[in-house]
Amino acid sequence: MQLIKGIQDLLVITRTIREKWVLSQLPENEESSMFESEETLENCKNLIQQAMDTLREDIS
Repeated sequence: MQLIKGIQDLLVITRTIREKWVLSQLPENEESSMFESEETLENCKNLIQQAMDTLREDIS
């Protein structure tokens, strides 16, 4: 049951990441958009790492 909950959480996180990525593809200003994209990418990496850590803990 914990594994199912973990997978559901991971799906929610990945959906949020996709939404942020799509929104970041609409540049208002080229310079600020590039900076925000890099920042968003770093945030996405952190979210994925947290999700994977949580799943590993739930499986253990």
